[in-house]
Amino acid sequence: MTTKGNVTIMKTVMGAALVCAVFMGCNKDLTEENGGILLRNENNGVVSQAIAPDVWVEEGRLALRDLDVRDSMVNVLAGMTDKDREMMERARGFESAATYYAPYFARFDSVTSAEECRRMAEELSDVLRVTWNEDGTFDVDYPFEAPGGYECVVNRDGEVVVGNALYLYKADRRVVIHFPTPEKVARYRDARAGSEEDLVEVVYTAAPMTRAADVAPEIVWKSSNGFIQDRPDRKYKWDLVYTCEKAMLDATTFETVSTLQLRQKAKKKLFDGWVDYETKYYVSEDSWVDVSCTGLSDKYFPKDGEQVIERSGEALFTIVSVKSFIPKSGGIARHANMSVQLDLTHRPNYVSRDSAQVDRTGMFHVQGSTVMGSDYDLVFKQQTMTY
Repeated sequence: MTTKGNVTIMKTVMGAALVCAVFMGCNKDLTEENGGILLRNENNGVVSQAIAPDVWVEEGRLALRDLDVRDSMVNVLAGMTDKDREMMERARGFESAATYYAPYFARFDSVTSAEECRRMAEELSDVLRVTWNEDGTFDVDYPFEAPGGYECVVNRDGEVVVGNALYLYKADRRVVIHFPTPEKVARYRDARAGSEEDLVEVVYTAAPMTRAADVAPEIVWKSSNGFIQDRPDRKYKWDLVYTCEKAMLDATTFETVSTLQLRQKAKKKLFDGWVDYETKYYVSEDSWVDVSCTGLSDKYFPKDGEQVIERSGEALFTIVSVKSFIPKSGGIARHANMSVQLDLTHRPNYVSRDSAQVDRTGMFHVQGSTVMGSDYDLVFKQQTMTY
């Protein structure tokens, strides 16, 4: 990992081992001596188990101290076997979306005919997100849209607590309720627009994106424009995404984290359906990024060699992450001014290094910058963008 000031390039699992140890702990009940706290109700029943003090479980949701702990947890859990992750969850009284939906995805792997495949898609359409394509095939996904690896930290409803905020992931957006109360959660659970007064954000992650004044945008800088079918039974997509998240420190001060990320996803074909499968995703050692933001400017190199993530589902590489502390003076979003020049080579493992397809699917150059407008408006100023 390479860092300069408050800019992080190709963020790795910094602190991940510590977070893993804190979260897993031992199998016996936590005690004061080993840093754990058991919260009990008036009948002496355990209602929440806090684990010194980074990760705990409350009301069926995983609660994480801050955005850094969340990202470290995602990296740790993505590297675990399904069995180890499930054992850890059972020990802590939590069930992730990855665990809950695994049997449903597994049923597709057992189909033996196109007819059975289509019948199962119709049967599970109320549980999973089944999208029918123009060619008669369908895609199977989680019912919510969340970055790669987040299915291991959200529950079956796509919910996770990060700092003082409740994140609710939906199929086309995420709802972030800062300082949630039961009343606020009931009111904004399915919100399509945010509220500055109630400190609620709605961030759309799929087109069409609402650009109302109370909706914070997520910007796709570059995209494969949907899935590219490189083989008859495999397809692959990628997006270079700019995201701004806010952590409220108190009612008047918040920290913003502006991030540029590469998201990759591959699917395999099962008769008439497309489902996620386990593959490796690469960012090449030839990649580099030149970043200028918040008064810092330097050239950075992702790492000394290829960076690899093996995932079943979507993979997420963080290229640049910028933190800033800003007093609240109206407005729900604050974005860092960021200028980036980036050469990036990436691919899934089924695309050969020598394949001519790599030039089409895996290499691009970006030179551009974000421009801060109003409280809610973020513009990407494009200078050069090729692939």
